[in-house]
Amino acid sequence: MRKRYILLEAEGRLGAAEVASIRRYVEERFGKVKLIQVRESGEHVIVRTTADVASAIRAGPGEFRAGGMKVSVVLTSGSIGKLKRSLSAGGGRDDGKVP
Repeated sequence: MRKRYILLEAEGRLGAAEVASIRRYVEERFGKVKLIQVRESGEHVIVRTTADVASAIRAGPGEFRAGGMKVSVVLTSGSIGKLKRSLSAGGGRDDGKVP
């Protein structure tokens, strides 16, 4: 199964409680995932999952509330490095994928 990474962006800084809340939300709906905090940005986390689950998350509402914050699905990629680079470049494509 191919792995996929999804970049999530919160409306504020994420602490341990907020990250745990995001993990609970995603796992309750889509099953076991791995969440990776982005050290370069306190507002972003990356979900490591399979291509099928990534498609389901992307097909969902696009944003949700977790830990009292609005969290948005930003980008999807097969490479975690591309997502991290996109944060510093501030870019992505209109379809929500990293070029």
